[in-house]
Amino acid sequence: MAIVSILADIWKNHKYVKRAVENRKMKNKILKIVDRFKELGFDHIHHKNFTEFLSHLNVLYEQNLGLILKEQFDDLFKCKILDKDEIFNDLDNFRDFDNSLRESLFEYIMIQDPRYNRQFSTLIERFREILAKKCYNYFFKFWIEACRELARKNTFTMIDQKYIPLIENIEDTEFLSGDPVYDYIFVDEFQDINPLDLNLVKAIVKCNQSKLTIVGDDDQAIYEWRGAAPQYILDLERFFNLHFNTYKLDINYRSPSNIVQSSQRLIANNKNRVDKNIRSIIHNEAEIQFHRTENLRDHLEIVRKIIEKSRRNCNLSRIAIIGRKKSEIIPYQVYFASEMRIPFYAAEDLQLYLSGTFDKLLSLIEIKTRIHQSIKAIKVNDILQLCDYIRKYTLKRDEKNRFSQYLYDSINNSEQEQIINIIKRYSRRWNGSKTPAAAAKVSLDMADGVREFVKAESVSDVLRSLQEKFAGFQRDFGKADEDIFYTDPPFQQLADYALSYGDNFPQFLENMRFAQNTLARSTDLQDEDECISNPLDHSVHLMTAPRAKGKEFDIVVVLNVKVGAWPDRRATSLEKLEAERRLFYVVFTRAKKKVVMLLGNSQDEDSPYIDELELPEQAGR
Repeated sequence: MAIVSILADIWKNHKYVKRAVENRKMKNKILKIVDRFKELGFDHIHHKNFTEFLSHLNVLYEQNLGLILKEQFDDLFKCKILDKDEIFNDLDNFRDFDNSLRESLFEYIMIQDPRYNRQFSTLIERFREILAKKCYNYFFKFWIEACRELARKNTFTMIDQKYIPLIENIEDTEFLSGDPVYDYIFVDEFQDINPLDLNLVKAIVKCNQSKLTIVGDDDQAIYEWRGAAPQYILDLERFFNLHFNTYKLDINYRSPSNIVQSSQRLIANNKNRVDKNIRSIIHNEAEIQFHRTENLRDHLEIVRKIIEKSRRNCNLSRIAIIGRKKSEIIPYQVYFASEMRIPFYAAEDLQLYLSGTFDKLLSLIEIKTRIHQSIKAIKVNDILQLCDYIRKYTLKRDEKNRFSQYLYDSINNSEQEQIINIIKRYSRRWNGSKTPAAAAKVSLDMADGVREFVKAESVSDVLRSLQEKFAGFQRDFGKADEDIFYTDPPFQQLADYALSYGDNFPQFLENMRFAQNTLARSTDLQDEDECISNPLDHSVHLMTAPRAKGKEFDIVVVLNVKVGAWPDRRATSLEKLEAERRLFYVVFTRAKKKVVMLLGNSQDEDSPYIDELELPEQAGR
């Protein structure tokens, strides 16, 4: 609403922002991009020309914030405010790179430090300068005007609670005299701050001449995704230009001794950290278990036994099931809701199968159920619904009308294989196909997708066909702003879960719908005669690794402790690998009594973190 109305007179004068705002799907993203620039420490008063903009951008690169900057620029690409092709075309020898190579090179350039990559330092610096120039001209000039206008009209976001006081009231104040003056400033969880937080603390300390106390743990710095940088707590004196006395809080009051000792051996493999000698006040040892399983159903069975044993004491809330990614916990939600009928809690944005797109996926399973139960051929409306998701975007009204008329005229009483060939022979124009050859390729893809779907013999096979042949269901971070399904589509996990159903499509669909309907009402599924106080006190907790920070549980079950998940397969740089290890460290140290690690099968490679823990129990893996 703010973009459309309050800032209308501004965005209309900026060609590329205007194009993004007029795209209904992208206009909400603009304010997100505006706020992220604030979180990254940009200032519309002081960063008022390209030189100052580029200077601050380079500071962020030096603080190893390339990953969050990449996400910021990716959003600008998605909005069509920036054009990646245009930037690569300005670089000699890189004009002919295909999209996958460009993506890999872009990520490399964004996270590498040119000071330590002499071979590519010129390329990195040149690319970053071109990118910065385009960003400044196409968006940041708008950003300066937009920030000024939003402040003038008293239109604020949550971020502005820190941003506005910083730039308008505190930053340029040399020293406050009289009351109120803050003599002491305390900052907890300092490892989680971003550049805006850092600048705000610095400004408050400066204008009050305060004494500053900072508490934090660099080993738990896991919020790089929001602009937090471990360097801020590792190099305090440089960032504050102050002298600090350091006191190490080396007693752990929560975790058993073996959890503390093993976690310290694990995290010692990180180089960018402060050495510590942490000891536990609890001399009892936690139980640590490994379970190697052949499939997801084995995982579910292990978790079921853990929960059933704990359920007798009505303390389900002391159990956490923790995955590296959102998609990993989806089968557990379905299993708990439809098969075990136990209460569980998961944050709303982790309940991916309540999304509108997931509901459409299930509607395709309904089509398959009808086909499987009937000898009749697939219907025209079913074909159209399938074809809506074989391509990246759904069919436009005009092409759907042309295609449906062709099908009605051609199919009659044809068998399934004949229908697939009819789809393959469709020769009329598809939107976006500029040549007859391109149109024929689309028809071929349509026929191939429908064939894989109708020929699939089991529920698991159908889900895999949707994953492989239906581009409309594949990961898409642009679509993810509208529907969280596209952040990490859970096909692999659901296909594994569905193996036990065989070709029982009705039962699978019934269980999925039951889980959806149950969670739409409440996450509290317990019977009336069970514990009836706060449902969160009696619900198993399902969460992703970042959600575990700051929490503690009697039992922690860590999912998929194998290479590709721990660390994530996309972690290739030293900084990312250390961030992944910090994340596992946080998860492992949530347990007070037991840690259960679910490994992959005999073909999977175990996570290197298991060896780094140096557990005596490893012999039982």
